[in-house]
Amino acid sequence: MKKRLLSTLLALCMLLSLLPGTAWAEEVPAPNDGAAHDEVIPLADTLTYENLSYTIADSGIVIIDCDESATSVIIPEQIDGIPVTIIGDQAFWNCVKLTSITIPSSVVSIGDKAFENCVGLISISISDGVTTIGDEVFYNCRNLTNISIPNSVTSIGRYAFFNCESLTDITLPDQMTSIENDTFYDCTGLANITIPRSVTHIGNSAFLGCTSLKNITIPDSVSSIGDKAFNRCSGLTDITSEKKARNNAVSMVK
Repeated sequence: MKKRLLSTLLALCMLLSLLPGTAWAEEVPAPNDGAAHDEVIPLADTLTYENLSYTIADSGIVIIDCDESATSVIIPEQIDGIPVTIIGDQAFWNCVKLTSITIPSSVVSIGDKAFENCVGLISISISDGVTTIGDEVFYNCRNLTNISIPNSVTSIGRYAFFNCESLTDITLPDQMTSIENDTFYDCTGLANITIPRSVTHIGNSAFLGCTSLKNITIPDSVSSIGDKAFNRCSGLTDITSEKKARNNAVSMVK
């Protein structure tokens, strides 16, 4: 795993400290003189569970890595009685053999680039409980066809579905207030999307290059649409809206 490199480096450092003539700085307690001193923070222990690596934080377990040979992963709600609460940044990055993953309701956050370049990923099940999905989470997951986003999600980051060309339809959760810049950039297979009435803003290039998108309904809650939001949506023929935002959207198709 990627994190094994850190353990190897630490072992080499310990070996060097035992060699004759090797100078090694010891940690000296800071004097109690009332002045501010940098706190010495120990490295978090990296633990393993089946094909996952994780650390323990205040809020629970953080998944930080996965064996790149894994093909199907079911993340448990608990490990040794401690809840799994976070999927860390780049935790499954470049796990190209991964085809499916199940995320339990104990998880509240999926970090940036968590599944970036998982080109073999076909389906992902996200249980109700996740509130934030970071930037570039499914970046270049070009075989992703099946994903259900629970209503607990309040925000999805930039480029979250960039180049997910096999994704054909998606329903956004009712608590989202904004579709961020570039979220569905180059989702060339996206034909259907449901935008909830909670959304007030559609960001720059949010649907740029969604060439299979034929019609879209913009709810009256949307008050602003960013530049090039629907640029290069060559198949888009019908935009329905109850507000003047429609005119802005139409002008951004070409």
